[in-house]
Amino acid sequence: TSIGGTALDFCYKIRWTNSDNVLVSGSFNQSLQLGTHTLSSLGENDGFAGIYNPVLDTWVSAISLGGLKNDNFLSSTVLSNGSFVFIGNSESDIRNDSNEPLAQSCHNQNDFSCSFVLYTDSSLTISGMQYMRSTANIICHDAVEIGTSGKLLLTGYFQGTFIAGRVSQGSNDIFVIRIDEPGEFSYIQ
Repeated sequence: TSIGGTALDFCYKIRWTNSDNVLVSGSFNQSLQLGTHTLSSLGENDGFAGIYNPVLDTWVSAISLGGLKNDNFLSSTVLSNGSFVFIGNSESDIRNDSNEPLAQSCHNQNDFSCSFVLYTDSSLTISGMQYMRSTANIICHDAVEIGTSGKLLLTGYFQGTFIAGRVSQGSNDIFVIRIDEPGEFSYIQ
């Protein structure tokens, strides 16, 4: 299948979710049609995810997330319990696809940008979100589940001061973070 909208659309990650479905994530601008699911961006680029069933040639579910500036889903992970985790980056006051503000703004601290971890169930219903901020810039690129524990390892790069007072030594420093529970950073390197 192919998908596209009225402007710039990008797919950054694809994952098998089970024997019949595929999870696709990325970003889009203006609007994006995934079967019967019409997504509309709230500003510049918004992140999106969709579940596609290639056997039935149908889009099962879709969500988008964003704000007035650039937002995306760079990575996704299928957890052992069947739920999903999306890794994204934002320059916005993030809202869901119903234009409702989420619990915490990415820019409460006037950060340049932030990265987020978005938790959903297997139907793409949002169940939680947490932010990673830096005083200059942060880009989270990928996440993996540690075995079947539900714990995550995340990696990316940052500038400025990051979680727990880590300060970058140059233009971009690499980070690896372990999240034991949503909202709890347990290991930072």
